[in-house]
Amino acid sequence: MKRRQVVRIQGSTVVGESPSIAEMSWSFLAGYSLNENLGIDFVQEPVRDFQRVKAGLEILAVRIPLEDSPQLLASIPSRPADVNQIKAFDHWIYEGTQFWPRLLWAKAIRSLIVSKVNSLDIRQACIIVGEGAWVTLSAWVAADLGYSRIFVVNENPLGLDKQVGLLKSVLVGLEIQGIPADQLTLQIIKCSLLLNSLDLSNKPELLGDIGYFNFMSALGLVVDLPSFICNHDLLSEADSAGLLILDSLDLQAHLDFDFLRMIKAPGVTEPQRSQFVDEWRSKN
Repeated sequence: MKRRQVVRIQGSTVVGESPSIAEMSWSFLAGYSLNENLGIDFVQEPVRDFQRVKAGLEILAVRIPLEDSPQLLASIPSRPADVNQIKAFDHWIYEGTQFWPRLLWAKAIRSLIVSKVNSLDIRQACIIVGEGAWVTLSAWVAADLGYSRIFVVNENPLGLDKQVGLLKSVLVGLEIQGIPADQLTLQIIKCSLLLNSLDLSNKPELLGDIGYFNFMSALGLVVDLPSFICNHDLLSEADSAGLLILDSLDLQAHLDFDFLRMIKAPGVTEPQRSQFVDEWRSKN
């Protein structure tokens, strides 16, 4: 039986009435597959049905919400080194004769950052705003880019200490510190990269503190990660401050193209990337 079904596990986090970026992405991919005759069916399942999805004989790949993936990883014994170290994954893909958990976000974020900025000053620090698996992934990307100083910003002091402890165990040898959100503007540090994974639409005080950008160097880069929704206010503030920006829609579009390539979608080749991204952006 030919494997032709790709499943998106719907996340447990509620993001409001507007479609999330994940939903926008899946809707585009379903339409793209139909229009381009890829012969791939894109379907959705609740996160609680992952075990049932795993048993499907037609399954080619499963897209996993990164924030929910740590709890699902225990049921997957075969893991590549990066997934095993970060303890998170975003896709589960049939390769050869078995499924493997993969971290496609890491490659997509790193590649877009490198293409956006000719030379980040990695001697300065990286600030990561968020919690959970997105922070771990972001720190991994920052370390891969060459950063040795990472600051994590979170509104939950207990959660912040736990997150910093986890990162220190994963990224041994790096300087990793936590900054309570209400102390961000008091910091005397210089950062060339900020990675945000929080929905700041309902956090005006935190948005205001981050948007002060007194800790960012000139021509620093602000990246809005696509965990839930697109934080246009943050990017607008960053653009007004003369900083470089990379939005979550660009990231998602490139990830979707990487995903199609990973599952060997018929006729999808690297020269088509620019056209695919332009079409993705025009419809979202």
